[in-house]
Amino acid sequence: MSDSLSNDYYGASNWTDRYYGSSAVYSVNASITGGTELANFRFSLGDTKSGGIADNTNMDRYDTRFVINMKPLNWLSFSAMVNANRILRDRNKNLRDRFAQINYLPDLSTPLTPNKAKYEAYLSQFNAAFDNNKTNSLNGYAKFGVDLGKFKFITTLATDYNEGYRDIFYPRTLLQTTNYASNYFGYNQRSTVQNVATYSYDINPDNKFDFTLGNEFQWDFFRYTYGYAYKGSNDFIKLNLLKSDPNKADYLLPDGVYKPQLVYKFLDKTRNNQTSFYGKVDYSYKAKVNLSVLLRADASSNQQPTSRWFYSPVVTAGWDLKREFLPTASSISELKIQGSIGRMGRYENFDNYAQGPQYTAFIGYTGNLITPGYDGLGTLTRPYTAGYVPYNLKWAYTDQASLGLDGSFLNNRLYLSLLGYYKHDKNMLLGVPSAAEYGYTSIIQNGMAVRNTGIDATVISGVIMPAWYLLFGNSVVIMPSVAVLQKYVGHSTPRKVIIAVMRTKII
Repeated sequence: MSDSLSNDYYGASNWTDRYYGSSAVYSVNASITGGTELANFRFSLGDTKSGGIADNTNMDRYDTRFVINMKPLNWLSFSAMVNANRILRDRNKNLRDRFAQINYLPDLSTPLTPNKAKYEAYLSQFNAAFDNNKTNSLNGYAKFGVDLGKFKFITTLATDYNEGYRDIFYPRTLLQTTNYASNYFGYNQRSTVQNVATYSYDINPDNKFDFTLGNEFQWDFFRYTYGYAYKGSNDFIKLNLLKSDPNKADYLLPDGVYKPQLVYKFLDKTRNNQTSFYGKVDYSYKAKVNLSVLLRADASSNQQPTSRWFYSPVVTAGWDLKREFLPTASSISELKIQGSIGRMGRYENFDNYAQGPQYTAFIGYTGNLITPGYDGLGTLTRPYTAGYVPYNLKWAYTDQASLGLDGSFLNNRLYLSLLGYYKHDKNMLLGVPSAAEYGYTSIIQNGMAVRNTGIDATVISGVIMPAWYLLFGNSVVIMPSVAVLQKYVGHSTPRKVIIAVMRTKII
């Protein structure tokens, strides 16, 4: 940079002419809908392209959805939905992001020049590189419903699958004679079965009960494979470091293209199976007082066998002060007091604590957690630095309580809310120092607790109200369509109802 005659550094600083540009942004959607009240469907397709104006970044999203609803009998209904989408990304060529990805910093004593020609020469090196990044997701459900008046039953089967993939290669011209390759593939899937039965029982118009019984089965599975390597034999051989068949003898081997000491592999998977049963009773008195009691039992495979189940009680109550004491107060639109108290279980997200004392692959080089060896033989070791996992670990849980006052005034133009809360997390796991002669740095035990208390205050004010509201206030009747409107009022439609329909259309 000492040569002031060099146009690379002392010439025009016009790199932004190449960095910024224009890009198309569009969305194309198509759908078809048909059917009657007894059976109907909807199918849609869509494509959204969001191009960035900088660094040639881009994102394409493809969507498809199919929904069907059927009612073969008056008391039986069925509905199903399938939704799938794919996202493709063209990532930026930012130096910071690339260095963070490769965990390697080349010589930065000579930075990139601000000259457009030199910047284009730098970008041309990416012609031999690639960064393929895509995300796929698929979810859907099937629901069966039985409606026998006061008794209702719904069962739902649902699944959710998401996967991410990224394949990267940078040639040696970008990293000072050191090329780089990495492959990542990870996915998570969840399947659930839910059953809910409800029954309504009215003692009289003032006293009403709603009973609910339900259970849920849930299966979660998470897995990823990730590997990266440096100094391939040349820039013309690109390979997937993570082969798809783990039964082959050369699974995860670098095949001689990359030096074994410069290949790093990370694989992990975890699963959690959970089941829940619950019962709930809701009581209402004159629509003024509401009381709800919930009892719930949860079991998780991520908890140890000696403490597989957790039982949670929750009680909530509400009192409509407006209906009780101020039914004629026009300036008060709503005034309620409500509170709740209960206990909620917190299962562990990872399955290693459910195994109790264990061996693990926890010795390697340069932070790479690979299976260690001793005298040429593969071995396992105890997790001395991660901590000893004993038996009889219990569920972590949270005790919660809240008491709040909600009110709206002046025809809902002013809303006030005041909420006091108490939250105490208990029995969380932590590492407790252990005797040095056992070799472990700590022992995992229940005992960590965190307590939060506070008051939340909310004020919302609508200073300017729509003209239709100032004219008619709460007397406006909202109708979903013109056909329903005519059925409701005939051909002589009041002016206030017409304005309500116009408002519905605008929304």
